[in-house]
Amino acid sequence: MSTNGFDDDLGLDKRVGKQLAELMRLRFSPSLRDVANTLADRKFMEMLTTAGGGRIGRQLDQIAGRIAAEKFQALAQGKAGPAEALVYDSLEEFCVELLFPVYACNLYSTAIKWCPSWAKHPGATFRLETNWRAFEHYRREGLPGMATWLNSVSDPIMAKLMDPDTGPFTFCHPVQGHEYNGADKIEDLPHTPLPADSPYARKSPAQPVPVAGAGGSEN
Repeated sequence: MSTNGFDDDLGLDKRVGKQLAELMRLRFSPSLRDVANTLADRKFMEMLTTAGGGRIGRQLDQIAGRIAAEKFQALAQGKAGPAEALVYDSLEEFCVELLFPVYACNLYSTAIKWCPSWAKHPGATFRLETNWRAFEHYRREGLPGMATWLNSVSDPIMAKLMDPDTGPFTFCHPVQGHEYNGADKIEDLPHTPLPADSPYARKSPAQPVPVAGAGGSEN
């Protein structure tokens, strides 16, 4: 008795089964990814709210309350939402209320260097200002935005800032302060002026470059 018809039916059933499995995968995989992302966001929030004995969580609650108040005020005044409103009004406020608690660490470790007079370092104020503005941008994207800010912006900036060998605080002390020995000073990178016909030469006479938040001319 020939089994060709049975074999053909079996092959058809296998093909149909694979097609159904692929349809199920395409249909439900996005949902499973959404569930996984939701659980990951929840876990990330739990980690944030418990960090530092709950201090970071309380700060995030304060940020959320401030944003909600801004939105309510904007609605009451008949304006659009405060898309451009800043959570922090100044670089110092951002650093003291959020950034410095997040990066609290052993300042006496040989792996890092810090200076309490950070505003005297243009290299520090520029990086911290950039970090602040990036935070104000990414916070509008919720938890995914905060994760991007921490991993892609803030962590690299702070690692460079506190690098004991190549950072701007090399000769400073976390307690005694800015260039405490008085003998060392970080200088700008050396530069040999370019000839006027160089495609990379200045187009106009050199002008001092203002550095946001700089407290003086020291490096």
